[in-house]
Amino acid sequence: MLQNCIEVMCEDSQKPVLFLKMATVLSHAGITAVNTKDFLQALQAFHDCYMPIQEIRCLTDKHGEIYREACVIENDVGFHMATASALQAIRAGVFQLCYIDSHLIFTGLSLSRSGNKLTADIYGYCEV
Repeated sequence: MLQNCIEVMCEDSQKPVLFLKMATVLSHAGITAVNTKDFLQALQAFHDCYMPIQEIRCLTDKHGEIYREACVIENDVGFHMATASALQAIRAGVFQLCYIDSHLIFTGLSLSRSGNKLTADIYGYCEV
């Protein structure tokens, strides 16, 4: 809805700056949500960042300052989105964190229920 207002009410020269502000606010909202452990809200905010970033790509020169700032935000959003997804999975019990010889290992678990018994089988790991 905000995008429609910007498209209709703003001059073309103002749009990239407004889209950059929109992407910045959304990315900060996502980071705040990660810090408060509201991962679903964080992922939604990060997902919403992509539209203004793509609009900036269409409206600006690739060598301009606004374009470069949008690329930085896009990289940050990608990193924080991956972090929020992993933390959400850890919270849900899909992954387990282990430290082995000071290397962080994400271990995937396969949960199954047989009657009243819940079992967890390790199905792989990836060293990070």
